[in-house]
Amino acid sequence: MTPYRRQIWALTLLCWLFVVPMLWKTGTNVVTQTYERAAHHFWAGGNVYAAPNGRGDWYKYSPLFAAGYGVFTLLHDRAQALAWALAGIF
Repeated sequence: MTPYRRQIWALTLLCWLFVVPMLWKTGTNVVTQTYERAAHHFWAGGNVYAAPNGRGDWYKYSPLFAAGYGVFTLLHDRAQALAWALAGIF
């Protein structure tokens, strides 16, 4: 196994051991709440760049990203955070 692959496996293992349990405990954060709001706006035919109304941050990405994040919004708060982390690992 090359050193590069060992590093990838080590980082993946560290994420599974530390990041994933933390996200399961805390659930979504301000960033994922912003993605979720934009995805809801996108699929409702609204403006993904609408004002956050006190929750979240301004959405700064493409509408295509909001469309893709829509799959994660089908999950509950903690499961959404966990699925987002697992997608980030892979």
